[in-house]
Amino acid sequence: AMSCLLLSSKIEEASKVKLRDVVLVFHRMYLRRKNLPITFLDTNGPIYIDLKSEIYKLERYILKELGFGFYNILDHPHKFILY
Repeated sequence: AMSCLLLSSKIEEASKVKLRDVVLVFHRMYLRRKNLPITFLDTNGPIYIDLKSEIYKLERYILKELGFGFYNILDHPHKFILY
């Protein structure tokens, strides 16, 4: 879900969404669902680095499965401006 969210924000060119923000939000959601105490995730720590590398791997996998053809799959609202 993290990779899909990040990829969809890139497709819609929502430049304010950053990888760091996505990882931190999903980590916090994970802690809340497991009823663990909410702690801040260190962006230089091993958990963050592992999550970040997994997101990049899954993002590449999703892009490969989609065939890099986003506008063939999505009916983009700005289609007439782009073409």
